Amino acid sequence: DGAELVVETVRQLAEGSLTPQPQNPAAYRHPAPKLFKEDGRLDWQQPAAALYNRIRGLSPYPAAWTTLDDQPLKLFRAERVEETIPGPPGALLADLREGTLLVACGEGALALTELQLAGKKRLPVADFLRGYKGPLDVLI
Repeated sequence: DGAELVVETVRQLAEGSLTPQPQNPAAYRHPAPKLFKEDGRLDWQQPAAALYNRIRGLSPYPAAWTTLDDQPLKLFRAERVEETIPGPPGALLADLREGTLLVACGEGALALTELQLAGKKRLPVADFLRGYKGPLDVLI
């Protein structure tokens, strides 16, 4: 566990029993690869845990995205849920009363919590659902 390692390291440092080891700075100078828009496209066949991490990692830029009614839909926040969503990966389950939008993944499901339709403002999903007039019984 990381917390236990920190406690042990601080203890050794306080006792003076920690032996520093120099690092080779050249070994750690690899820049991250440049991200392009297509890198953010989500594949709903993947497990919910992987998609959740991808959404977090790409938010706010370049943003994870998918399509809804043939329009780009950026996803900025999501939560993993225990529920199983009927239908294939990419199927949506909207609850307008609760203001929730769930999407089926290859394994598990995600609750989308913050998103942005092309040309619109970034919104919490409940606000998005109140204003969205398109179909929600589609695969994204």
